[in-house]
Amino acid sequence: MKITRNDLLKWEKTAVSSEEVAAFLNCLKEWITVYPGDLEIRYLYAKTLISKQSIPEGISELQTIITIHPEYKNAYNLLYKYCDEEEKRREYYDYLNFYNISDSREELGSWSGRLKEVDQALKQNNATKAESELFSLLQEYPDNVLIAIYHTRFVMQSTDDYSILQIARRYSEKWNSCVFFNLVYANILFKFGSEIEAMQLLRDAVFKDHTGVVARELWGEEHAYSHLWLASKDFFITHPDDQTLADLNLKEPSQKDSKQYNVSTISGQSGSYSRSIFSKPAYVLMSTKKGITAKYGENTFSVIQSRMQELADAIAKRENWDAFVFIPDDENCMLQYGLRFIESNDPWEFKLALHDLSNYFQERGKKIGSLLIVGGDDLIPFHRLPNPTDDSDVEVLSDNPYATDDSNYFVPQWAVGRFPDEKGSDPGLLLKQLREAIKWHKEQNQHQTLGERIGEALQFWNAFTNMVREMNEKRTNYGYSTAIWQRSSIAAFRPIGKANYIRISPPYNVNNLDAISIKEAEFAYFNLHGLDDSPNWYGQKDISNTDNTPDFPVAIQPSLIDPQATKPAIVLSEACYGSYIINKTSDESLSLRFLTSSCRAFIGSTCIAYGSIYPPLIGADQLAYFFWNLIEKNYTVGDAYIRAKMNLMKSILRRQGYLDGEDQKTLLSFVLYGDPLYFGDSNSGEHLMQEEEKYFSPYQVVADRDLEDIAIPAISAEILSNVKEVVKEYLPGIESANLSVREKQMKIRKLGTQNKGAEIEQDQTASRVFLTYTKNFQVQNRTIKQYTRVTLDEKGKMVKLSVSK
Repeated sequence: MKITRNDLLKWEKTAVSSEEVAAFLNCLKEWITVYPGDLEIRYLYAKTLISKQSIPEGISELQTIITIHPEYKNAYNLLYKYCDEEEKRREYYDYLNFYNISDSREELGSWSGRLKEVDQALKQNNATKAESELFSLLQEYPDNVLIAIYHTRFVMQSTDDYSILQIARRYSEKWNSCVFFNLVYANILFKFGSEIEAMQLLRDAVFKDHTGVVARELWGEEHAYSHLWLASKDFFITHPDDQTLADLNLKEPSQKDSKQYNVSTISGQSGSYSRSIFSKPAYVLMSTKKGITAKYGENTFSVIQSRMQELADAIAKRENWDAFVFIPDDENCMLQYGLRFIESNDPWEFKLALHDLSNYFQERGKKIGSLLIVGGDDLIPFHRLPNPTDDSDVEVLSDNPYATDDSNYFVPQWAVGRFPDEKGSDPGLLLKQLREAIKWHKEQNQHQTLGERIGEALQFWNAFTNMVREMNEKRTNYGYSTAIWQRSSIAAFRPIGKANYIRISPPYNVNNLDAISIKEAEFAYFNLHGLDDSPNWYGQKDISNTDNTPDFPVAIQPSLIDPQATKPAIVLSEACYGSYIINKTSDESLSLRFLTSSCRAFIGSTCIAYGSIYPPLIGADQLAYFFWNLIEKNYTVGDAYIRAKMNLMKSILRRQGYLDGEDQKTLLSFVLYGDPLYFGDSNSGEHLMQEEEKYFSPYQVVADRDLEDIAIPAISAEILSNVKEVVKEYLPGIESANLSVREKQMKIRKLGTQNKGAEIEQDQTASRVFLTYTKNFQVQNRTIKQYTRVTLDEKGKMVKLSVSK
């Protein structure tokens, strides 16, 4: 039978006999197991436990409530009456006095009367009086959470966002289970541009307070985050049919039995599903029925759906994984999750469907661990995100929003891979990827079983043979770079190969390339130019090269990749548009060609990519280094991919304290084509991202559209001339390049000291000048647009130099 909140609230009034109360109590226990943050029902559970003489258990539940919501008034009444610790009873009595709900004639609490005066002063906007009494109370009672809450309210009345940030952070860390502090901290973090940590705090608040009581008390009924809480009327549990409960449903409470609670904290309010600590990650395979049917027909949809289920079944046999097929526009599929199906092909609708699925898993002790999108842009569309740079891209095609539960898509929560398909009506590439993934996972399951049978006897031999194989792999890994980026390519390639294993273009080009070496390599790395309207990737000669070779020779084309090859298994390309596949076939896209051949995982950018010319690495080069370093440590491609992005973001924030346009574009535009669980070594471990690894201190996001475009820069002509001298070594024809100059005054948080020497965080205003040189080059009737971006500090010192790939 289905049981709702209203049923429980009604049965509290109608359950009279011991049998009815026992059945009611059992339902309450089941409810808070599924919805541990439903504070009203938890209070009702505690009250019923106490009435059944299970006083210690009831006291424990009440203490949990006031830890989450210290202003839950009615809890103190029961705690005072039934707690047998005298010191605790005195503490609870002080709270009762503060809330004026005690009938006792005992002496007024030591702090409650004074805090009442603070409360009145705040209501009367008497800041001076409130401040004086508050700071006295804080010195005497530093561990009193209610005093800290009123201190926070006092600081919130100011316009000093930084003071609010400091106080909210301090109290959120001290009382990390208190929803009030987490909400205040989250709200102020948004103002400082740190959506990552803010959204995590809000999600935690939804988990701890399902009905949004604290948020409404803080911000009112219609606050900015109310959409995060679902309506509590939708909460329900299922329970075996029970005649006692059925009889309770028929009974109506009498007026004299109607009991009043302090349910200002409750009743019919919006809430959210449980977010439990997950025991098992779920692998989700997502596609669309309408998209597949429209492109390939109903019969092919049945085949693809069957292959997706077969792959899910193979993955579910892994020791630590569950796997599910998720087709958001298929009503039958969505019914099994109790979710509504969607009718549009809007990527944000798919993201919201994933959010709902995540909630479904959370109720059942699971979480999304990896997502595999089955299909290209016309089946499950890329997100069209605003271009944060002032280059020629209209938008940034990205799968990042599919990798997170919230609106901040810079930091992924789980790995997202995609099996793309080609334009046209042939599903061959899509089915090939599914078949190979099924085969590979089944083989891994067999290997695990065999390994269990063999046991420890072969451990030494396995380790030795793995070491030999890894040495061979490193010798045969393949690198290919433009001549002008040779130094940065060597640094990015270093985790998987030596410098002399990188081919350089020129002299290498499509006519003399040793293409046979590509299909002998386990991993392949490319740092070449790419175009959105060309299937080829291009080299670029070094500025010091004065011979007659072309400046931008064709370095590689799809026909050089053998479709029958068994290697390379993993490919990463830094080329602009390396993963751009819209309306392309495998003859028109190198990424699709590699996938048609042997490649099991391809990582590349869907638009213009940026990187460095020489070490230290930045942008795409640094992302490549982080990725290969983790692959060499036997991470799965999905884990290596998202951790590489996380490591890149951490490096950027350590170096400059903010994300500029090309940083954002690197994080957003690189996508993974392939199975996130694939790895080159069958003994690879899984390194799922842990929650604490996703948190960042507040940081600033600066897009080019946020910068001030100026005709006369604040820096001197001499500095501009010096910059030009540096840039011309890497940008041929800079004399005729277009130059845009933009400036930005930014707050960068740095450590400072107070008079007594204590360290504090301070906001410092720093000026940055952003120069963009743009130059077009004609290559075989096509145009390569070269962007060189320079960042200068307020003194004109070059702090960053990046180039488009």
